[in-house]
Amino acid sequence: MQSLFLTGLPRVGKTTLITKLVSYFQENHPEISLRGFYTEQVISPITKTRIGFDVISLDGNRGILARKVGNQPDGVNISTRFTVGDYLVDVEEFEKLAIPTVQFDFNAFDGAKDETTEFGYRNKKVLLVVDEIGKMESFSKDFEDIIRDLIFEKVSCENINTDNKKKNCCILGTVALKFNGGLAREIREASRFEENVKVWEVTYQNRNNMVDLVRELEKMLDI
Repeated sequence: MQSLFLTGLPRVGKTTLITKLVSYFQENHPEISLRGFYTEQVISPITKTRIGFDVISLDGNRGILARKVGNQPDGVNISTRFTVGDYLVDVEEFEKLAIPTVQFDFNAFDGAKDETTEFGYRNKKVLLVVDEIGKMESFSKDFEDIIRDLIFEKVSCENINTDNKKKNCCILGTVALKFNGGLAREIREASRFEENVKVWEVTYQNRNNMVDLVRELEKMLDI
């Protein structure tokens, strides 16, 4: 599957750019089905500092990805052996919310209008949003296996009934810049020699420029 991943330093604006691209496709390409999830910082209303991350599906469901020790919401006990720095990673909650958004039957997208479906369309083409692939997400081997199979075409879009099988669907995601393990490293390395895997570094200078990214995604989807 053709894939475009954003990378860059922490807090450079990767997720902000992802959400802007999602909004663009929702407003300008209703014929495309958008699926997937993104992550969002959780800021303490008291200290105004970051205390964790949530994972949010494109249809609005929200769950905990990670919290700093001592900052779990009332009634939530993250009992885990998975940690990144001061953060406790809730792998079970992440898998519960994120995996269903990236694991689906491509045959369901046949182009017909159907208000009963999740996004209002049963579309021929799919833009799959995966934000992000980094150390926290790497604790879920099931998640990494699903995304790996999609990227490297162990699972394909070829069953979708369109003329150009290679442009039925693509991934728009983010990948950690400095995490040298798991799928993040595989993606960065593959981008050097796989024409279907592209990695775009977001900087403070280019983070407000969506034009080239939009053109690349529209080219991938042949729209």
